[in-house]
Amino acid sequence: MRNYLIIVEGAHDIAMMEKLLRLNGVNEQIHELEKVPLVWKRTIPARFPFREGRLERITPIPSFLMNEEVSVAIKCANGDTEIMRVLQQIMSAMQISEKDQLSGIMLLCDADQEKAESKIGKVTGTYSEKEDFKLGRKQGMLVLDTGMKEIPVFSYVFPDNENEGDLEKLLLETAKAAYPGLLKIAEEYVAKASDICKGLKKEQYARKATVGCIANAMKPGKANQVSIADDRWVSEETLKACHMLQKLNAELCSMLQLT
Repeated sequence: MRNYLIIVEGAHDIAMMEKLLRLNGVNEQIHELEKVPLVWKRTIPARFPFREGRLERITPIPSFLMNEEVSVAIKCANGDTEIMRVLQQIMSAMQISEKDQLSGIMLLCDADQEKAESKIGKVTGTYSEKEDFKLGRKQGMLVLDTGMKEIPVFSYVFPDNENEGDLEKLLLETAKAAYPGLLKIAEEYVAKASDICKGLKKEQYARKATVGCIANAMKPGKANQVSIADDRWVSEETLKACHMLQKLNAELCSMLQLT
């Protein structure tokens, strides 16, 4: 069994990665504690409050998916500045024998107003070296050295691992293929609404509002991640049509060693 840890910036990212994993055959969602592979047991908090007495609203329990060959734990960091802290927290909790069962780690976040290389550099730059595991580079790739094993660390920065933007920019590309009619109406609405809500003049907020309009049309009153999980934003159709989604899928498949 190959085991992979994915740490993402937010809840929408979890829905995106879960959908891609299912498209690639990693489609068994684990909901029962006794079915979680032993390698991931220490990623599940054993007490509440989860962190320094804070009453967190979002559970820090990872999402688990697997098939006969692969198991994946997806952990939400609740912000790009928290990604490395969460990675270090998980590595500190896992025993050496469990770390040695990891085949790869992936870090995901939005580029926002930066290029991907700059953004991932800032994210990994917050890493604080520990005695029992060290983050470094080998042959141009990030690796986490546990002393017994060097675990490859992959990264992907939305929208396309190159340019400025966010997950919503990728989703709007998939909407062109999956929901062209709704996309046109949503864009027109957000453009008109920006005359009243001035924040929508910013492209970043306009994209989020447009995605939200489409998601609410399909899943009224529910969060965007529910629509990403249930609807056709990520599908065989959009995977064939959308370059950004193809790039993300290729990086995921490369880490998972899928052909």
